[in-house]
Amino acid sequence: MNSSPPPLAIGYADVAAAAGRLAGVAHRTPVRTSRTADAMTGAQLFFKCENFQRMGAFKFRGAYNALAQFLSLIHISGTVSRHHRA
Repeated sequence: MNSSPPPLAIGYADVAAAAGRLAGVAHRTPVRTSRTADAMTGAQLFFKCENFQRMGAFKFRGAYNALAQFLSLIHISGTVSRHHRA
């Protein structure tokens, strides 16, 4: 029986490419800590405050990245129909 973990769906190159697409578009958001949360959990917790992102949306980075890739594919292929423009 093979006990090695399955390969990751994404790799470093994917993350670096996404960072490049988001450069100048997404805000750099702070990482916060909470002594209260640390005491309650007995661990040191870090909170990435994506709610400070544009539009207050924590899913902004993923949505923008997906849309940028999609629009890039359409631009490269040149196959935008009237239906797709709506």
